[in-house]
Amino acid sequence: MFQRTRPTPGRYLAIAAVLCVFLFQAATARGVREPAPGILLVASERMGDPRFNRSVVLLIEHDHSGTWGVIINKPTQIDVSELVPAIEPGGGVPVYFGGPVRVEHLRFLYRDDDADSDRAGLPGVVWSESGEELKERLAGNPSRLRVYAGYAGWAPGQLTLEIAHGGWRMIEGRPGNVFSDDPDRLWQRLNSALDGVEI
Repeated sequence: MFQRTRPTPGRYLAIAAVLCVFLFQAATARGVREPAPGILLVASERMGDPRFNRSVVLLIEHDHSGTWGVIINKPTQIDVSELVPAIEPGGGVPVYFGGPVRVEHLRFLYRDDDADSDRAGLPGVVWSESGEELKERLAGNPSRLRVYAGYAGWAPGQLTLEIAHGGWRMIEGRPGNVFSDDPDRLWQRLNSALDGVEI
């Protein structure tokens, strides 16, 4: 007679590891690649975290220590002049909700076609946290600037699991997406592109 034995804790870990590999391979088979700077994460309909509902995230750093990026399609009603001293009130530059981590901290992306660095993973797009540089950019051409309160962050391996479970889809980023004139429709437009639908 067959006797059922109880799996050991080590066996449970081995089963979990195999399942994670299987899920990631299944996601890769659907065209999903490894996350990297400059990639856009597009929240799927299966996204369980309400903070990322219908979000598009630009990945800025991804390495062995973890991953971080900013949500690029959620402008708020707050003008940057309300948060930064010595900025002319009513400058017309909205602060974007960049993610749930350190929302009290501002960082920004700016477009500089002559920049030597692509510190955001995209040609001509640079990120910074310098308050003085932010003031200089605001005084220059604010249309080439996006200011974010907070960011989105993942521990090592966490994002890979979320992708494997279908929470995120990935697509190549472009500067035009980051500086879109219509951020409210960006999520729908990218999802349509991933589905092969023209809109």
